[in-house]
Amino acid sequence: MTGARLTSQHGSTAEIELVWEAARVAPNSATRPVDLDQLDLGWEHASVPGTVGALLSTSSRNQTPAAAHGLAPAAEFEFPDLDAQEWWYRAGVAIAESGRFTFDFGGLATLSEVWIDEEQILVSENMFLHHCVTLELEAGTHQLYLRFASLGEFLATKRPRPRWRTRLVAESKLRWLRTSFLGRMPTWPPRVAPLGPWRPITCAPEPEVRVERLGLSARLDGSTGIIQINTVLSGALPRGADAPATAHVLVAGTSQLINLSTDPQNPQCWVARGAITVTEPTTWMPHSHGTPTRYLVTLRIEDGAREHLLELGSVGFRDIDIDHHEGEFAVSVNGVRVFCRGACWVPLDPIGLNSTEAELREALGSLMAAGFNMVRITGTMAPEQDEFYELCDELGMMVFHDLMFANHDYPFEEESFRVSVRSEIADLLSRIGHRPSLALLCGGSEVSQQAAMWGADRSLWNPSEPRLLLEQALQDSACEVAIISSSPSGGSLPFQIDYGISHYYGVGAYLRDPQDARRAGLRFASECLAFAAPPEEWVLRRHGYQPAEYGVSQRWTAAIPKDHGADWDFEEVRDHYTQLYFGQELHKLRDSNPQRYLDLGRATLSHLFEQSLAEWRRTESSCNGALIFTARDLVIGPGWGMIDATGVPKSSYYGAARSCRPRAVSLIDEGLNGLDAYLHNDTEVDWVGDLTVDLWGSVSNGSRRLEQAHTTVRVPPHSSHRVRLASVLGRFWDLTHAYRFAEHTVDLVAITVTDSADSTTHDQPGAADDPHVSDRSRTAHFFPGSLGRD
Repeated sequence: MTGARLTSQHGSTAEIELVWEAARVAPNSATRPVDLDQLDLGWEHASVPGTVGALLSTSSRNQTPAAAHGLAPAAEFEFPDLDAQEWWYRAGVAIAESGRFTFDFGGLATLSEVWIDEEQILVSENMFLHHCVTLELEAGTHQLYLRFASLGEFLATKRPRPRWRTRLVAESKLRWLRTSFLGRMPTWPPRVAPLGPWRPITCAPEPEVRVERLGLSARLDGSTGIIQINTVLSGALPRGADAPATAHVLVAGTSQLINLSTDPQNPQCWVARGAITVTEPTTWMPHSHGTPTRYLVTLRIEDGAREHLLELGSVGFRDIDIDHHEGEFAVSVNGVRVFCRGACWVPLDPIGLNSTEAELREALGSLMAAGFNMVRITGTMAPEQDEFYELCDELGMMVFHDLMFANHDYPFEEESFRVSVRSEIADLLSRIGHRPSLALLCGGSEVSQQAAMWGADRSLWNPSEPRLLLEQALQDSACEVAIISSSPSGGSLPFQIDYGISHYYGVGAYLRDPQDARRAGLRFASECLAFAAPPEEWVLRRHGYQPAEYGVSQRWTAAIPKDHGADWDFEEVRDHYTQLYFGQELHKLRDSNPQRYLDLGRATLSHLFEQSLAEWRRTESSCNGALIFTARDLVIGPGWGMIDATGVPKSSYYGAARSCRPRAVSLIDEGLNGLDAYLHNDTEVDWVGDLTVDLWGSVSNGSRRLEQAHTTVRVPPHSSHRVRLASVLGRFWDLTHAYRFAEHTVDLVAITVTDSADSTTHDQPGAADDPHVSDRSRTAHFFPGSLGRD
């Protein structure tokens, strides 16, 4: 679906209400609607958009239902293998007056057939495709049927072996099917495969004008904004000599003429094509660096005495450039280099795959409050609903978007597969290609990495097909967006950390010491910092967890993410760094004081996230971006997310936020060079503030201030500033205990930057509800030596 909206229509446009029911049938026991009459089925009410998983999670047939939106602990309800099941949906279609009607199917997962009465009108094998069918219907009540077939027969079909393998999913033949891996990865709960009408279905009288494929973009040429339109239209407009030859584009209070002609590829359609200009438009910037200003674009077509107004969508004037020089990967927006920080997005509702606009706004607002300016849709998930992208445009959140490919050797040599993917990409660009928030389009996740790590020949490491298909699709539309072949990619190995895009788990899964965050020479991490992060204690108690379960119960361990086939999990990774910082025997502590055990883990993650991101954002760093894996948990428990499945931030979130907000201050140990403060100002105005340094000693015996010093700082817009604390203090203090002349005298260094009266306060979205955010001051703390030192 494009999101375009017809605002003037002559005749009825009202959607026909569809009330849905669903029933499970034995695989292949009903291949046509008439076969359903021979079966004893228990039809029950179903929500569309929705999935069979969502239906089962709220079904009255379940004695122990799983809570919707993934809020149940991972082991509370065991879902059946939905890939082995077959389901039918049906809805009555009441037609008051005979005519032509258009059915829009936003997404059908996955082997699906659509019937009107006994006529088959659609067959689909790609859950990411949008389908539109227009047909004549007589007055009366018709039945709309959807069949979702079992994958059993498809997966049983013998197919060529892949050139490399992956343990990401148990069934390698899924690579032949265009469906999500969400719910099919053995070690990622919840294990509920998407099945059913997961995107909206509508039925309405055929509109006089509708968008078949939206091609729309906005860019800057100096101080002039240029909007490019290459949009395919269909509908009941006059043809031949009476056909309209021009259309007007309404934007920014102006009306400009563009060409309207018959589509050479489909004589039943028209193409609206042209370029229009906007004088000195206000630009779109990510929220961290400015204001995300948008302009509504409306197409006006005059058909004799009638006028048709079609809202194509909103655009933002922004130019995104990528610096690839000598292994760099640096994003600039409108000439301003942006340190991209954020997280890999996961669906808020991993079972039903649908959320309300309010839920999405709240989730994105939480990320913005932490200073994050980019989210990534990874190739293991699924494209988000339209409301998500609309909010990213509105709020100024950049999107790094994968095509839905991950790890596998995909059969692009098969013509039918390639055609399906080509249509899928065209659909995606029609939906989101015009959006200013779309910063990067990527060919997939870990495909090149998997080929290289499996030992495949170097010639197979960088499959060219996704990028070529993306490039072709961009040429066919008016969309302009930067393309990446795969994530990760670049360097002698496609997963080289210090070249191009990488997935950095040095600090994390590979148990490197925390200093590796600097030593690795990271350029841009599209994934990093994955740990099993425990939710807050009160959240665990609210959902029935008891301290005796922490780290040991079946439902606790079921929620811990791990790499399939590995003999370790991400809780062990967290424990490794907790041991490093606090020096305690964690297994004994977990048994004797499980709450203390988790509290130390929370403190460890907060510190690791703060310090790693501070390293990457500092002035001299080679790093230009870091996206944390992941933004949110899929179920309640110790998941990867910085925010738990109920939307409550964890300790890792607050640690990351301290280093990521548009105005932030960090303290970094520079060894024998001392302790330095880094001040970052991403905003459009000067940051003028009073910097205070406090040194504290004997914290365990009633803290005592040893020294306090002040200075005034000024950080220009879109820049960073380094302050050597030795120059502020005026005399030598071994703050980092690098010289080791004596025992520690300083146990805590605190730095506060308070906005001065002439400095504009930068209000962070969501900050008003966050007690950890101050409008007028920023703080950072440094503990010489070990975190666990008394």
